[in-house]
Amino acid sequence: MKISLDKLIKRETDKLDLNFSQKIDTISYCNTDYKLASPINIEGKVSNTNKGLYLDIDVDFTLVDNCSRCLEE
Repeated sequence: MKISLDKLIKRETDKLDLNFSQKIDTISYCNTDYKLASPINIEGKVSNTNKGLYLDIDVDFTLVDNCSRCLEE
């Protein structure tokens, strides 16, 4: 997903609220692929400050991993 920051950069608005959900099957982290058991939910905002753009978001999702002890999901 792409989000246009044009209104923030042109200072037509002070902040851009974010609230969306995206269904993704897998994510990669530290050269390991993880299955996701839920959509990725994002809620927050992007603000234009005197020092630049500021991103403040909460990201929520559930992933499936193997138990390090028994190696089962």
